[in-house]
Amino acid sequence: MHEYLFNRFSKQTKRSRYFSKNQTFLDYMWQPAKQFHANTPTLVYFVGYEGKIPNTVNQQSTWNILRISDSNGPEGKGAWYFGTNGEDYILQSTKQFLTEMMLCGLINRHELFFSGKGMGGHAAMYMATEFNAKGCIAHNPTTNLSDSAYVKRKHKSLFEQIFSSTTSHDYCNLQSRLAEISTNISITHNLDPDQTFFREHIAPMENHVDEVQFKTKYDFGEIFKYFSDQLSIKQPFSIEQYHPPQSLEAIQVADISLKLNSRQEVIFRTDFSFTLDPFTDRSWRFWFQNLSWLPTHLDILAEDIAQKQADYVMSRWIAFMQDKKTDPEFFYHDHSLAYRAINLIECMDFFSDEMRITLAHHLTEIGTLLVSPLEDNALSNHAFDQAIALFLISDFLRTSPFSKAWQETSLARIERELDYSFTNDGVHVENSPSYHHGMITNIHRSLSKVLKISPHQAIQNHRSELAKSIPYLAWIIRSDGKVPPLGDSEEKTVSTNLGRKISGDEVFSSHEGMRVFGEGYAIWKSTSKQYHLTLKSCHHGRFHRHDDDCSLALWVRGENLLMDSGLLYYQEKDPDRIHVRSAKGHSGFEIPGKKPNRNSFLKTARRSKVFKIDDTTSKAVLGMYGNLNASRSVNVCEQILSIKDQFSKGCLSSGIILNFIVDEIWDVDVNGETILFSSIKNTSWSMSLKGFSQEVNIEPTFTSPLRNTKRDATRISLSPIFEDTEVIVDFGGI
Repeated sequence: MHEYLFNRFSKQTKRSRYFSKNQTFLDYMWQPAKQFHANTPTLVYFVGYEGKIPNTVNQQSTWNILRISDSNGPEGKGAWYFGTNGEDYILQSTKQFLTEMMLCGLINRHELFFSGKGMGGHAAMYMATEFNAKGCIAHNPTTNLSDSAYVKRKHKSLFEQIFSSTTSHDYCNLQSRLAEISTNISITHNLDPDQTFFREHIAPMENHVDEVQFKTKYDFGEIFKYFSDQLSIKQPFSIEQYHPPQSLEAIQVADISLKLNSRQEVIFRTDFSFTLDPFTDRSWRFWFQNLSWLPTHLDILAEDIAQKQADYVMSRWIAFMQDKKTDPEFFYHDHSLAYRAINLIECMDFFSDEMRITLAHHLTEIGTLLVSPLEDNALSNHAFDQAIALFLISDFLRTSPFSKAWQETSLARIERELDYSFTNDGVHVENSPSYHHGMITNIHRSLSKVLKISPHQAIQNHRSELAKSIPYLAWIIRSDGKVPPLGDSEEKTVSTNLGRKISGDEVFSSHEGMRVFGEGYAIWKSTSKQYHLTLKSCHHGRFHRHDDDCSLALWVRGENLLMDSGLLYYQEKDPDRIHVRSAKGHSGFEIPGKKPNRNSFLKTARRSKVFKIDDTTSKAVLGMYGNLNASRSVNVCEQILSIKDQFSKGCLSSGIILNFIVDEIWDVDVNGETILFSSIKNTSWSMSLKGFSQEVNIEPTFTSPLRNTKRDATRISLSPIFEDTEVIVDFGGI
């Protein structure tokens, strides 16, 4: 095993979810052995219906442990690792998960053992036969899900939802599965022989497994003890390093000029190194170390020096990777892996033959990592790029024996990500207009590369369906050509060239009126009167979520009136980054002291939505505060914005407040139930208030319309005293 892989695999303990389709997931916990190597035995333990494990298990010296839990089903306790309505999608997902763990080398299929209890025991025995495992021990497993009393009476409604009444599946009855296998299977139980469960599930297996024994104790210690005499003799194991050709001249032959991540240009004339970080900026290092700049840099060099420069840069990268003193964060970062692979493949023609051999090895290691489910950051823009990178690597290494399996895995993941990425009416799910715009470009470019190599019909269909994403893009862009800084967006001019190519110029013509997109964005837009208003409340995706349910952003004739705080930067533990994502950073609702939900899989997350009331009115529903109910109805007529909010008694007793973020250019004057805003440009607007306490709280804050920048702003906070409140904004003076 190569050192680059070993350093990752041997230290990567992970608790996460494995996704194969949008809502199909398995919870898992992976613990590599303390003495991990390529031949380490692996115990796969399937958790039972109640979600309990026999005992807490610590990291083992000589065993890898993969604990899998099925949290699907009507009560979130499991669907027997099978699926619903006779469709075995969870079963297929489980097989794929294990296959990928073996494909990347985390699990040695020749040293594979299974165990589980009850529902987990059933899955363990089935998978032991599926993968011809070395051993399996199941405690009190179900083995007959066809006609046992356990199915027909005790859990009738559950199994009616899982299996089909018209078609059978060999998963239901394990006796037939165990007829011709070499796996050593043992069943333990603590049941009385007169019990119905014993007679229906345990006794019939006595002639099909190696042993059935009564045992009151079942824990991980007993499991490892049982398997101890089935382990193979230890095999030799070695760790390899990269050895760039000594004949290469590691000399920088041209200046390296970099302008990354909205930072100013820097030029490196000598002593180029991947340790460089001139701005102490994590995002800058991310783009620097994933080689995003390298194709352009090499392309502008004269042919006689481009190869020397290319070899030099990569010799510096290899030295950086193998220096134990360097920070390895982006060696294995999910997105950096993908970008680095894509950029290396794009630059491959620049390298010498000798360096190309070394980089082919490096791409093989990157591909091995990308195949791993532990690296697959499913249901995200990162995962899409990971899947594209894996596809391109599989094509680059097309003569390798693993190429076909890698390509099949990559295509399945690309489909998964495309199925997930947009709402039915074409809104990208990652909660930010900038990501919507960027992903349209990325998906179109990436799928075009894939389709040149593999004419995959489903992917062809997805590229064609990008046309559905253009109307939202056209409406979310303001009349000045910029997108509002909602979520992790920047207030920047965005190109519409690709959108026009896909859908035509008419989609981007003048807009008047209101549209609702993705059940999460209402947009009022007037090209003639130069205003743009958004009402946002949605929780479609796993990432880039802000606490911005029912939030507003209003722009009028070149000025921001009501604002979001923007992106700032991706330093998630930084107090200012925490602030811009919080409810205090948005023109919406805040319940002080209560943590908003950012888990898109919670049921209450689905309550966050926006829907149309009539041609000029939309309503947003609060979901991020669990079962505390509130809504916001917004209407625009001419140059009057009406905001009508409704709060449950629970919201009022919890101290809910309304925040409005306004730009620094506005002087604020509170006069009773009216707030006046004026600027040195002799422009003004106002808010009229109904249903609030007399105290209006005004605090200095900041926004970040552009990355890495701050702009002074004011936060106005109102406390409702009635269940119904109203704010009227008159922006006719702008």
